[in-house]
Amino acid sequence: MISRVSQQLMQKKTTLKPLPQFASEDEEREFWDTHDSTDYIDWSKAERDVLFANLKRSSLALNGSSNQGRE
Repeated sequence: MISRVSQQLMQKKTTLKPLPQFASEDEEREFWDTHDSTDYIDWSKAERDVLFANLKRSSLALNGSSNQGRE
């Protein structure tokens, strides 16, 4: 028997929403803070062990805190 959660997950995979266009990284960051990526991306099709050969350093400093800069 398939659980209700499993049915919902299977249904989500067939009805993915289109990814929005973002004007800036800040706009994209705010969007993903309030939305579930599984509504937009089928993670079961994601590639594993991907290398980002042309990745450049960002000027944004990260400290691991998800609430950094939010009060």
